[in-house]
Amino acid sequence: MLLRSQQAIAQHNVTGTIIDDAGDALPGATIKVKDTTTGTVSDNDGTFSLTVADKNAVLLVFFLGFETREIPLNGRSAIEVALGDDAELLEEVVVVGYGTARKSDLTGSVSTVKVEDRVARQSNTVDQLLHRLSGSVDFYDKTTKDLLQNIPIPTSSGFGNLLINRGTINNTGVELALQAVLVDTKQIDLSIGGNIAFNKTKIENLGIPLDENLVDDAYGQRFYYLGATISRGNIFIEGEESSLFYGFASDCIYQTGDDLIGNAQAGDIRIVDQNADGVIDNQDRKVIGNPNPDFIYGMNLSLQVGDLSVSALLNGVYGNDIINGNLLQLGNVEGISRNILPAAYHNAWRPEAQSNTFPRIGYTTIAAIAISDRYVEDGSYLRLANVIIGYDLPIKSGVFTGVNVYVSGQNLVTWTGYSGYDPEVTTFLSNGLINGVDWNGAPATCSSVLILTFNHQS
Repeated sequence: MLLRSQQAIAQHNVTGTIIDDAGDALPGATIKVKDTTTGTVSDNDGTFSLTVADKNAVLLVFFLGFETREIPLNGRSAIEVALGDDAELLEEVVVVGYGTARKSDLTGSVSTVKVEDRVARQSNTVDQLLHRLSGSVDFYDKTTKDLLQNIPIPTSSGFGNLLINRGTINNTGVELALQAVLVDTKQIDLSIGGNIAFNKTKIENLGIPLDENLVDDAYGQRFYYLGATISRGNIFIEGEESSLFYGFASDCIYQTGDDLIGNAQAGDIRIVDQNADGVIDNQDRKVIGNPNPDFIYGMNLSLQVGDLSVSALLNGVYGNDIINGNLLQLGNVEGISRNILPAAYHNAWRPEAQSNTFPRIGYTTIAAIAISDRYVEDGSYLRLANVIIGYDLPIKSGVFTGVNVYVSGQNLVTWTGYSGYDPEVTTFLSNGLINGVDWNGAPATCSSVLILTFNHQS
């Protein structure tokens, strides 16, 4: 009897309320005595009652999506705890599960929670999470028939070729989008989002005769169709992706004393003789690149801090190749009146300064029967496409009720390894038989605008 009386005297009852920064009650918040198993949860109105063994104990208060706080009691029997948004919500998510336990297994008081109250609290937590996250997933599988092909016809008809509808292509893919509200308070709003899309094309049928073709380093009979004549760089092969790059594989530059093929001379680009017949011709062409990206993606950010607002949009492409057709002239010192890169001249191959960087002065690609992989580059990029920064100036007068300042910029920064003007190729957009070829394409315009808006009384 004496022991029980001492324990009863030592116990300390604490009541309190759990709220958020806005002063709203937080039902279902967990209140736990630090370093013990003693704890309870707040009721629907955010209140709780807890008996502790030490009036100077430290309480841990936490709720999903909010910061965890340590509250020293210091002898108090009534407290109010305000929880702020957790800035590290995306880095660490704590999930509390409610189960069953016997009172004898716990030290301290046990708060009784009705089943309907528990469901309501869990529903409230899920609602908060759903409020912060939104997204979509789209799948597609589309088959397109009657492709446009330019086929040769007998010249006795008076024409050399004819456009017809024939062939089938399939596109399959998935598109994902996610938007997250990281902070949503009276003073700060922060949200980020992103999207990514994967697409795979496959030519299922061309409806043309078989012909010999080199794919995957092996000759075989394949159905294929060559693209338009600007560079003969694209090929459409049945069973493969659309618009693959088709041309010569190169192996550095011929040096003095090397075995030469055909009319080549030291300082020329060494074209690989695929069939080892001692002749460089159409039979030595192979797939040398792929203009189809692995995926395309985008990101966005929106921030509001008081009167300051910031928004940004980024987009990018990954895994695609580009034929830099500009280098056919800029990268070769042909000895004619055309602009060239300074490095193409200063680092050109010379008998006294042999290298594998640029071919000799006088080397030309004019009349070449195919393009080489020297002009195929990685077209991946990430671009800061749009930025808007706004601020509401606290200016009020008899005429104006406020002044808004906005600064916006487009195409401010592009991160890429592509050596051309713009990795977002816009050349030949109207020609489906030439894809991924940059041919004198203009660079993307970089612009910025400053806008002042004066709000006046009506």
